[in-house]
Amino acid sequence: MSRGATQCLLALLCAVLLAPAGQASDWASLSEADRSALAPLSQRWDSLTDERRQTLLRGLQRWRSLDGEGRGLARQNLQRWQSLDAERREQVRHNFRRFADLPPERQQKLRDAHRRWRALPEAQRQRLRERFDAQRGGR
Repeated sequence: MSRGATQCLLALLCAVLLAPAGQASDWASLSEADRSALAPLSQRWDSLTDERRQTLLRGLQRWRSLDGEGRGLARQNLQRWQSLDAERREQVRHNFRRFADLPPERQQKLRDAHRRWRALPEAQRQRLRERFDAQRGGR
Protein backbone atom coordinates (compact mmCIF):
# COMPACT_ATOMS: atom_id res chain seq x y z
CA MET A 1 0.00 0.00 0.00
CA SER A 2 1.35 3.42 -0.92
CA ARG A 3 2.20 5.98 1.68
CA GLY A 4 -0.62 8.28 0.47
CA ALA A 5 -3.17 5.45 0.68
CA THR A 6 -1.96 4.55 4.16
CA GLN A 7 -2.28 8.15 5.32
CA CYS A 8 -5.75 8.39 3.81
CA LEU A 9 -6.81 5.14 5.51
CA LEU A 10 -5.35 6.33 8.80
CA ALA A 11 -7.19 9.66 8.51
CA LEU A 12 -10.46 7.86 7.77
CA LEU A 13 -9.95 5.50 10.71
CA CYS A 14 -9.24 8.44 13.04
CA ALA A 15 -12.32 10.26 11.80
CA VAL A 16 -14.49 7.22 12.51
CA LEU A 17 -12.96 6.55 15.92
CA LEU A 18 -13.03 10.19 17.02
CA ALA A 19 -16.53 10.99 15.76
CA PRO A 20 -19.03 11.90 18.48
CA ALA A 21 -20.58 8.77 19.94
CA GLY A 22 -24.15 8.07 18.96
CA GLN A 23 -24.31 10.82 16.37
CA ALA A 24 -27.85 11.05 15.05
CA SER A 25 -28.49 10.08 11.47
CA ASP A 26 -29.54 12.38 8.70
CA TRP A 27 -33.09 11.93 7.38
CA ALA A 28 -32.13 9.74 4.43
CA SER A 29 -30.31 7.22 6.62
CA LEU A 30 -33.22 6.67 9.03
CA SER A 31 -35.15 3.44 8.67
CA GLU A 32 -38.45 3.57 6.80
CA ALA A 33 -40.30 2.97 10.09
CA ASP A 34 -38.46 5.87 11.79
CA ARG A 35 -39.12 8.21 8.85
CA SER A 36 -42.78 7.27 8.91
CA ALA A 37 -43.10 7.92 12.66
CA LEU A 38 -41.14 11.17 12.45
CA ALA A 39 -42.76 12.36 9.20
CA PRO A 40 -43.97 15.68 10.67
CA LEU A 41 -40.30 16.57 11.18
CA SER A 42 -39.10 15.51 7.72
CA GLN A 43 -38.58 19.04 6.39
CA ARG A 44 -36.67 20.18 9.49
CA TRP A 45 -34.84 16.99 10.49
CA ASP A 46 -31.50 17.74 8.83
CA SER A 47 -31.40 21.22 10.40
CA LEU A 48 -31.93 19.90 13.95
CA THR A 49 -28.94 19.57 16.23
CA ASP A 50 -27.54 16.07 16.81
CA GLU A 51 -28.60 16.35 20.44
CA ARG A 52 -32.21 17.10 19.45
CA ARG A 53 -32.21 14.24 16.92
CA GLN A 54 -30.91 11.85 19.58
CA THR A 55 -33.61 13.01 21.99
CA LEU A 56 -36.32 12.45 19.38
CA LEU A 57 -34.99 9.00 18.46
CA ARG A 58 -34.83 7.98 22.12
CA GLY A 59 -38.39 9.23 22.58
CA LEU A 60 -39.51 7.23 19.56
CA GLN A 61 -37.81 4.13 20.99
CA ARG A 62 -39.57 4.66 24.35
CA TRP A 63 -42.90 5.20 22.56
CA ARG A 64 -42.53 1.91 20.72
CA SER A 65 -41.86 0.09 23.99
CA LEU A 66 -45.13 1.31 25.58
CA ASP A 67 -48.28 -0.78 25.68
CA GLY A 68 -51.68 0.71 24.87
CA GLU A 69 -52.25 1.99 28.39
CA GLY A 70 -48.81 3.61 28.50
CA ARG A 71 -49.41 5.31 25.16
CA GLY A 72 -52.76 6.61 26.35
CA LEU A 73 -51.13 8.07 29.45
CA ALA A 74 -48.38 9.63 27.32
CA ARG A 75 -51.02 11.24 25.07
CA GLN A 76 -52.84 12.65 28.13
CA ASN A 77 -49.58 14.05 29.51
CA LEU A 78 -48.76 15.64 26.15
CA GLN A 79 -52.21 17.26 25.97
CA ARG A 80 -51.82 18.55 29.52
CA TRP A 81 -48.37 19.97 28.67
CA GLN A 82 -49.70 21.62 25.51
CA SER A 83 -52.51 23.25 27.48
CA LEU A 84 -50.03 25.06 29.76
CA ASP A 85 -49.17 28.66 28.97
CA ALA A 86 -45.56 29.59 28.24
CA GLU A 87 -44.94 30.93 31.76
CA ARG A 88 -46.17 27.74 33.43
CA ARG A 89 -44.13 25.57 31.06
CA GLU A 90 -41.00 27.50 31.95
CA GLN A 91 -41.79 27.10 35.64
CA VAL A 92 -42.14 23.33 35.16
CA ARG A 93 -38.83 23.19 33.24
CA HIS A 94 -37.13 25.19 36.00
CA ASN A 95 -38.46 22.85 38.70
CA PHE A 96 -37.37 19.83 36.67
CA ARG A 97 -33.83 21.22 36.37
CA ARG A 98 -33.74 21.95 40.12
CA PHE A 99 -34.90 18.40 40.86
CA ALA A 100 -32.34 16.90 38.47
CA ASP A 101 -29.56 18.82 40.23
CA LEU A 102 -30.44 17.33 43.63
CA PRO A 103 -28.46 14.40 45.06
CA PRO A 104 -30.10 11.02 44.33
CA GLU A 105 -30.99 10.51 48.01
CA ARG A 106 -32.90 13.80 48.12
CA GLN A 107 -34.65 12.97 44.84
CA GLN A 108 -35.78 9.66 46.33
CA LYS A 109 -37.07 11.36 49.48
CA LEU A 110 -39.11 13.74 47.36
CA ARG A 111 -40.47 10.88 45.25
CA ASP A 112 -41.50 9.05 48.41
CA ALA A 113 -43.19 12.15 49.82
CA HIS A 114 -45.03 12.65 46.53
CA ARG A 115 -46.21 9.03 46.59
CA ARG A 116 -47.52 9.51 50.13
CA TRP A 117 -49.25 12.73 49.09
CA ARG A 118 -50.93 11.01 46.12
CA ALA A 119 -52.08 8.18 48.40
CA LEU A 120 -54.03 10.60 50.62
CA PRO A 121 -57.75 10.93 49.98
CA GLU A 122 -58.58 13.98 47.86
CA ALA A 123 -60.56 15.61 50.70
CA GLN A 124 -57.52 15.41 53.00
CA ARG A 125 -55.22 16.81 50.31
CA GLN A 126 -57.66 19.71 49.82
CA ARG A 127 -57.68 20.48 53.56
CA LEU A 128 -53.89 20.45 53.63
CA ARG A 129 -53.73 22.75 50.60
CA GLU A 130 -56.10 25.18 52.32
CA ARG A 131 -54.03 25.13 55.53
CA PHE A 132 -50.85 25.70 53.53
CA ASP A 133 -52.40 28.57 51.59
CA ALA A 134 -53.65 30.14 54.82
CA GLN A 135 -50.18 29.92 56.38
CA ARG A 136 -48.55 31.42 53.28
CA GLY A 137 -51.05 34.26 53.25
CA GLY A 138 -50.40 35.00 56.93
CA ARG A 139 -46.72 35.75 56.42
